[in-house]
Amino acid sequence: KWTPMKELALRASFAKGFRAPSPAENGRGGLAAFTTADDPLRCALGVAAACNAANVAVITSPNPDLTPEKSTTMTAGLVFDPSANTSIAFDLWKVKRKDEINQTTTAEAIAAGHVVRDPGSATTIPGDPGAIVAVLANYVNSAKSEVKGFDLDARQSFPMGSAGKLGLDVKWTHMSSFKRTERDGTSLDFAGTHGNCDVTNCIGTPADRVNLGVSWETGGLRVA
Repeated sequence: KWTPMKELALRASFAKGFRAPSPAENGRGGLAAFTTADDPLRCALGVAAACNAANVAVITSPNPDLTPEKSTTMTAGLVFDPSANTSIAFDLWKVKRKDEINQTTTAEAIAAGHVVRDPGSATTIPGDPGAIVAVLANYVNSAKSEVKGFDLDARQSFPMGSAGKLGLDVKWTHMSSFKRTERDGTSLDFAGTHGNCDVTNCIGTPADRVNLGVSWETGGLRVA
């Protein structure tokens, strides 16, 4: 951190880290969840219903051969306080991970034939194996992932004498990229999408998050 003047501070950081596999990832546990997926095999045979995403179970098994993840994190930014009541902070950030522990993607598992089908749902179309009821996935060390973006935080307070102090706060986080690359070279960018479900539990990874806050302080009381 460098402060060339009392109103301005420049800051940066560099960090390395690692994460060992959890018991669910390389032990005797596992994970069961649900998702939606296409069935390219039946779709190619002419089963129209298989060309639309359907609900399937995803069963992810442990992998005893997993190695630890390793990460590199870099940030750079500034804090500008033009007055005692105003503060603006801006930071760029990037996180790179290699050998990242992830689930095999649903599409990859289906393409490899790692599925359980229901023969009773097969149509009269020759070769129809029946609908997919479960996808069998594994935990794997993906090649790498890179997440980058910026944070902007602005605060303004308004002293009101005996009435206390009013504060306004806005925080904006922009994710410009959340790219995950598998060992086979395929990559997906989850920024601005409903994924990555194995990381966010299907909450999604929006490209932009904005929080607005208003607070009022007087004496020992603070309401926000």
